[in-house]
Amino acid sequence: MIIPELRPLRDAFDDLLGARPGWSGALAVHHRGRLVAHLHGGPDYRSDSVQLIWSSSKGIAALAMAALIDDGRLDPEAPVAEYWPEFAEGGKAGVTVRLLLSHQAGLSSVDGGFGLDDVIEHDGLAKRLAAQEPLWEPGTAHGYHALTFGPLVGELFRRITGGTVGDWLATEFPELDVWFGLPESVEPRLVPLFTPIGFDPKSPVVRALLTRDTLTRQAYSADFGARVGNERRLRAAEVLSIGGVASAKGLAGLYAAFLDRLSPATIDLLARPHASGHDLVLLQETAYSLGFQVSDTTFGHDGLGGSLAFADPAAELTFAFVTNHMPVRGFADECTGPLVDVLRGCLS
Repeated sequence: MIIPELRPLRDAFDDLLGARPGWSGALAVHHRGRLVAHLHGGPDYRSDSVQLIWSSSKGIAALAMAALIDDGRLDPEAPVAEYWPEFAEGGKAGVTVRLLLSHQAGLSSVDGGFGLDDVIEHDGLAKRLAAQEPLWEPGTAHGYHALTFGPLVGELFRRITGGTVGDWLATEFPELDVWFGLPESVEPRLVPLFTPIGFDPKSPVVRALLTRDTLTRQAYSADFGARVGNERRLRAAEVLSIGGVASAKGLAGLYAAFLDRLSPATIDLLARPHASGHDLVLLQETAYSLGFQVSDTTFGHDGLGGSLAFADPAAELTFAFVTNHMPVRGFADECTGPLVDVLRGCLS
């Protein structure tokens, strides 16, 4: 479905399908509190299809933390150890929630490394992160906590609420197709992921991934890709860093619900950068607010598989795009920029 005013977006999406034979994906848009577009296409996708969304999961986890901030249960300037006492170990007593959520805490890995089983199991890795000395002085730089973001945020949420982000999602938003811990009953709607041919070997981040003892290699020490993404154990667990499952409609709807729910003061915290500049892990310029990637007036998160979801409070707009054909370059699919440009042109 799409409203008449957004017909150019429909045309752009159809052009994308035509230019990529065999490709599948979906997008959804909310504007001023209502769903105005929900498009899907390709051989793998139906209107109710869902898929693993990789690091776009981090945006969902960050929304859960935003809810706690807005409710007055979490103070961004308070030490993490105020809520999670063991976190003070390793010289981290002064590390604040803001530093943790904006990838400034220096906890992108742990001594001895970790594997996918550690990420899925959660408890052991959370305990090791609590005891870990920071890999750089917190607050002096930032580096993407690619896989450790999940256990860090998940444990902080547990310490405050006594529950998990997955349970919170299921209770607060049962009508939305967004999950941490995918129920078996939804498995028939899941579309498989397809891996790219390869990554650009000239890319600095790819070279760093292949080089032992770099911060990049350490942060991505667990093996993952399309093969792992298609395993039930990843999506069945609550892996807040990379294990969320959603539809484009569900993601756009979740961000829209938060634009309506959150106070202007909280939205301001989410929409402005708390860390920006050179990223020690991704080796490029990045900007983060409280768990979100930020750009201009938007906050949201992309994912390795090509997905992207964001909110633009000033425009009263939310957007989500998902595809199960993982792009070679990683992160958001390169088509999302032109699609968003068309969308904004329709609304201007």
